[in-house]
Amino acid sequence: MIVSWMTTNQCNLKCVHCYQDAEEATERELSTDEAKKMIDEIARTGFKIMIFSGGEPLLRPDIYELVAHAASRGLRPVFGSNGTLITDEVACRLKDAGACAMGISVDSLDATKHDKFRGLPNAHALTLAGIEACKRAGLPFQLHTTVVDWNRDEVCAITDFAEQIGAQAHYIFFLIPVGRGEYIQETSLEVLENEALLREIMEKSAEVSIDVKPTCAPQFTRVAKQLGIDTRFTRGCLAGLTYCVVGSEGIVRPCAYMTEEAGDVREQPFDEIWKTSPVFERLRTQAYSGACGTCDYKDGCGGCRARAAYYHDGDILAQDDYCAHGQKLNDTEENENEEDRPLRCCGGVGVGAGRMRPAGRRGLGGRCAPAGAAGPRGSRSGSNGARPCHLHRRYGQRGHRGQPPARRGLHGQFRERLGTGRGHARGRLRRCANGGRLDHPKPGCGHGGGLHGGESRGHHGA
Repeated sequence: MIVSWMTTNQCNLKCVHCYQDAEEATERELSTDEAKKMIDEIARTGFKIMIFSGGEPLLRPDIYELVAHAASRGLRPVFGSNGTLITDEVACRLKDAGACAMGISVDSLDATKHDKFRGLPNAHALTLAGIEACKRAGLPFQLHTTVVDWNRDEVCAITDFAEQIGAQAHYIFFLIPVGRGEYIQETSLEVLENEALLREIMEKSAEVSIDVKPTCAPQFTRVAKQLGIDTRFTRGCLAGLTYCVVGSEGIVRPCAYMTEEAGDVREQPFDEIWKTSPVFERLRTQAYSGACGTCDYKDGCGGCRARAAYYHDGDILAQDDYCAHGQKLNDTEENENEEDRPLRCCGGVGVGAGRMRPAGRRGLGGRCAPAGAAGPRGSRSGSNGARPCHLHRRYGQRGHRGQPPARRGLHGQFRERLGTGRGHARGRLRRCANGGRLDHPKPGCGHGGGLHGGESRGHHGA
């Protein structure tokens, strides 16, 4: 079993996809003594692996003391880090304290793209230096990559790179639009793009000598079976079953990308929360609805519970709409070339009818209006209150007529200008392929008043 602790909200980067909207430490973060008590309770519960995540965990002053404490309790301490702060001294101290492996983020082999995504001009160079420091210290490491549309074609090349530099594994995170990720959700892959990439990843996993694991895309277990590829990872979504997270302030959740709270370690011992929380008990029923409930691959996959909750108004047992098998989009894949299969628009019926991307969160829907159609002041909708489907938004009115034009630029057909202010996309302007303008409710603001109403509600992965 695995637990991930977001040790602090403090971070030295400003990643555009950050699940936690990390920047500064909060006043309520667990103290050293509180953290040690929680670690004792985690070990008592039977967990074996403890991930020290963040924010950036290396910014926590007592991190070496806490790692040593976890190791002394029989836990296997590992890290989720951006890697930019790992020097020779840091790597040696981590290894001496008992750290077993470092998970280090590399989102592109192109330094410029990686740096823009991570919000620091020399992030790529610092990360590679951190990797070399781990190698010199004999501290094992693996690479983590967050997938969006602009780096999708690099993913397997990054796997090759990981193997070449001596990484133990390559973990590939599929974007879930929480935290600052909400502001770039248009860069997440479509359903069929997800499916195609999962096939490529699993085929690549059979070619390399290191572990390769898609994360937040549990359909990889089905894809592996369909391709006849053996993988040691037999379960897709682990949320609440053999995995959970603890926030920097002690709030326990099933998964780094889920907002549903299971308890507070300041008010109840971790082992009691793990055993008795209604949220965990509900997830363990695996009584999924919709396509996930009737799927032949239910036991191995389980669908992404975070996406289910996000797109179904908090229903953690709903179907995962990001599944081509569940949406019956890949029924003819043996007889039809991927390049010849047209993308499916909503056809003017509504966002939810477009099979390529699930309906918007919290009931966003209505009829499709082509991107650029005039809408109410301060809205993203058409004149009748309609909201453009993802194809109209991304490719313009040609979106439903077969293959879209080739993507250009870091964010594809959209031209985005993202600010760096906490919880805001300052001056953000988006344009679709046919020049239609989609404005935010207010200049200098996020969706309807900031990130989840100005509240930080994010989750996993440095």
